[in-house]
Amino acid sequence: SFLTEPLILLVVSHLVAALLRLRRVNLPVAAVISLVVGVLATSLLLYQSTTRFGLPTATTADAVGRDLRNALELFRDVKAPAQVLPGFTVATAMTFWVVGFLGDWAAFRLDAAVEATIPAGGLFIFAALFGADVLRLQLTVVFAIACLVFILLHRSARQEVGMPWVRGDARRGSRAFVRAGTTLTALGVLLGLAAAPLLPGSGSEPLVDWKELGGRQGTRITVSPLVDIQSRLVDQRDSVAFEVRSNLRAYWRLTALDSFDGRLWRSDQRFTRVEDELRRSTPPPAAAQPLDQEFTIENLSQIWLPAAFEPRDIDAGDVEVRWEGSTSTLIVDEETSDGMTYNVASMVPTFDQAALAAAPSNVPDAIREQYLELPPDFSERARVLAATVALGATTPYEQAMRLQTFFRTQFEYSTEVQRGHGDDRLEQFLFETQVGYCEQFAGSFAAMARAIGLPARVAVGFTPGDADPNEPGRYIVRGRHAHAWPEVYIAGFGWVLFEPTPGRGAPDADYTGVPEAQDGAVIPPAGSDESLTTTTAPSSLGVSPDGLLPVDELGTGALVPEQGTPTSPPAEEGFLSRTRWVLPGLVGLVALYAAAVVGAKLARRAWRRRRAVTSRQRIDLAWKEAVESLGILGIRAEPSETPAEFAERVGARRRVDAGGLDRLAQLTTEARYAPTDAITTSVDQAHETATAVLVAVKDQTTRGQRLGYDLSPRSLLQRARRRGE
Repeated sequence: SFLTEPLILLVVSHLVAALLRLRRVNLPVAAVISLVVGVLATSLLLYQSTTRFGLPTATTADAVGRDLRNALELFRDVKAPAQVLPGFTVATAMTFWVVGFLGDWAAFRLDAAVEATIPAGGLFIFAALFGADVLRLQLTVVFAIACLVFILLHRSARQEVGMPWVRGDARRGSRAFVRAGTTLTALGVLLGLAAAPLLPGSGSEPLVDWKELGGRQGTRITVSPLVDIQSRLVDQRDSVAFEVRSNLRAYWRLTALDSFDGRLWRSDQRFTRVEDELRRSTPPPAAAQPLDQEFTIENLSQIWLPAAFEPRDIDAGDVEVRWEGSTSTLIVDEETSDGMTYNVASMVPTFDQAALAAAPSNVPDAIREQYLELPPDFSERARVLAATVALGATTPYEQAMRLQTFFRTQFEYSTEVQRGHGDDRLEQFLFETQVGYCEQFAGSFAAMARAIGLPARVAVGFTPGDADPNEPGRYIVRGRHAHAWPEVYIAGFGWVLFEPTPGRGAPDADYTGVPEAQDGAVIPPAGSDESLTTTTAPSSLGVSPDGLLPVDELGTGALVPEQGTPTSPPAEEGFLSRTRWVLPGLVGLVALYAAAVVGAKLARRAWRRRRAVTSRQRIDLAWKEAVESLGILGIRAEPSETPAEFAERVGARRRVDAGGLDRLAQLTTEARYAPTDAITTSVDQAHETATAVLVAVKDQTTRGQRLGYDLSPRSLLQRARRRGE
């Protein structure tokens, strides 16, 4: 579904590489030019809205970096097929660009046919391992045929160039070569298709099923919706995710994440097919009101099906829907739910504040075991801070309200922060920046709730959206409405929503003491002119300066500022400071490349001279070094040329002293065919002549030309098959 853009970039990459090669641009310069063009093309094709006059900006760099970080975090956990996220698309596009450049380099600059298929072959194998099982055999056959046909055509073309003595009849020979090669290719592919299923063990189960390593058979590893929530809030603010028709406003919930590994909130869920009613693993709340919704998904680009908590029944027509009861999650058994229209019936719980405040702390063992788990290395400072915030609260509801008030009064909402909520980021958010968006607020609340014994999880979804003024009950939900919030399990009531994110408030959640709000705008409750008040908390919650020991509420070691004192956000990081590592990194890579190529050439030169022990070998080495030095001028020996023929051709071009090269060619020919004892006195003369050729080449070239030749790996990688060498 996202192949079009990478294919366009692949074609452009080949065209750029071919143009640079035909213009005889040396490899290092060509690589830099290709990199620049690749950045421009990728920005224009995938991030056009962030560019200015078609050129990438700091916003483009931020968007690409954020998407790639999201994709990298996700790649460690997701099992294919996964949702199409921007980070996967841009990573694929960049890979295609590199594959195009490397393929052109190997095929035409190195004249290496088999090596030219390696970049594309690596990409194909990677996709075969992680991609969906769609047309796997057919695509493998197509790729094998493409590789074989390329090698055949490449060698046919090189044959015409490399055999000048039959050049007059080269076309007929090439046609015969291609016909024979095509026949062998077809026979090889057909034989493979026919014989492979007959081989012993071809239909057996694998000895090691790598896709099921980790003991997760039968479980679908789904992408955490948290990975792209910031992208929706920032880059897709006005993009319509879906529309919903409902008689009541609600948070449109996608799923709940119940596992925290210190780095990421996730859920390893086991889904079942929806057959009749949606079975639940926990008893229904004591009080709830029915809510009917009709969703039309436009650009959600995920497998989730949003619904008000808690869904009881769904009608999705012919689309296969799956259900996970413990988190009340609905998904489609496809790549994405985009384009779907379905109806959901939910029972939305209603809670009384006084009843919640009187709820006991005892919860079922199964809930306690699953929803109190924290990683062994969970931050001790965060644990102590949670206990400090909840100090004096006697019931789960009071403890949760203390945490909610702590975040809403002492922290600031902003999307201009680095994404993530791992253990180190948790400490950074709590003790340093105190600035974040809903992901940090919800994840930190849930982690701190677990630290003080409150079963908690993170719910992900959307706020109600924009009401349609022309159609009551119709809500348009956009990227900026993406949201995350914590849910706390309270005995006798089940999962209860809390709202720690400033500027957000759930509909019909008076028990939180927070008015309904989204995008920072308060939505007054229907039929009421009164605004809800926010529950207050102590003005300062102090801890010791090291953040480990609680101190007196009014002590001088307060961790957070007093209420009413604005928390200063960190200075915004500029584009140059965000990319300060790029220039040193590029310089280091260039230096490493230069050292590797030059070092390899020096090592080869020393190795050759150590091996040249006889007079014949030393003269032949002098000829090789002279011929290689002429490569700086673009003069290379043909495989069919003798030393004398090569010297004559070079002399005709009048680029170097023809007489000196003729003498060296004569000495080389004599050394190859004369008796050993007759050539002893010619060694010094051969080396003096080779040195003179090298001096003549240096006199006719610039320092830049010589440097480009020294940094080119062509002479290292090209097969030594020229008779003149």
